[in-house]
Amino acid sequence: MKNILLILTTIAIITMSIAAHSSASWYVGKVARVALSAADGSFIVTFKNAALDDCQFKYANFNGSSLGEQRMKHAYSMAITSLTTGVDMGIVIDKAKNGPGGACDAYGMTADLRAN
Repeated sequence: MKNILLILTTIAIITMSIAAHSSASWYVGKVARVALSAADGSFIVTFKNAALDDCQFKYANFNGSSLGEQRMKHAYSMAITSLTTGVDMGIVIDKAKNGPGGACDAYGMTADLRAN
């Protein structure tokens, strides 16, 4: 019995530490707004659902300086497509990086479109 309790405690500690160090995740929704935010092609996206509600201003930020021109163009095309067609867009964000209410910068596999 003592061994089982020790094993369960160990599993609980490992699970909590993994959750505390979570990394980037996909956030998906229909795009409600796309707005250019800088001369380098940077733009923001908002969703119609609550997926980005804990991001600063409820924005997903696509920064030209970190993503590069080609990725920015492709991500912008996907955002406009989602806005005009109502198809879900997925964005990779690490919300834990800046804490609750912090900036949510898209990175990694930046974006995708998903059939409803």
